[in-house]
Amino acid sequence: PARDLVGPGTAAVRITGFSDILCGHCADFHETVKLLRKKLPGESFAYEARQFPLDGDCNPAVEVSAGDGVRCLAARAIICVEKDWLPFAGVLFENRRWLTTKGIYDLASPFIARERLEGCVSSPETEAKLQDDIAWALQHDIQGTPLVLVNGREVPPSLQFLFAIVLAEADPEHPAFTVLPPPQPQARLR
Repeated sequence: PARDLVGPGTAAVRITGFSDILCGHCADFHETVKLLRKKLPGESFAYEARQFPLDGDCNPAVEVSAGDGVRCLAARAIICVEKDWLPFAGVLFENRRWLTTKGIYDLASPFIARERLEGCVSSPETEAKLQDDIAWALQHDIQGTPLVLVNGREVPPSLQFLFAIVLAEADPEHPAFTVLPPPQPQARLR
């Protein structure tokens, strides 16, 4: 099930992006999504962000940790901001080179009250959502970020490719769509 989609849940195309806030390619993909939203009809696709922080402090699939908590806090903060997560993630990506934990809280202030954010990032519900994101990415044998899915199928994070897939309405019979690997449905985690 989707979390906080940008675009209609009934759209023929659902793009899911797994990102790490300090990843330059993820920042580029965020800009790709913004451009797609600008150039394509609003009802033509839906987008959801999922988190895959490259930090062993919160991601059991990563062996090393920076020790600063930035990646983990940013992932949880994006989950917590809910309805305004897309512009908030954009602000974080724009400032990724200088992010600190204090900076994340400061940048979040126009989107969510600090007390509310602090409570949310430390909640078991947020941790469960983060671990669900990580588990889902691992089901797709994630090799790096961003991992981009269209209707559950891994695709390149290319503007041109995504534009074509959205225009083809992800028709499984369309030649642009048949070149993708088969879908890997998400197993329910308990």
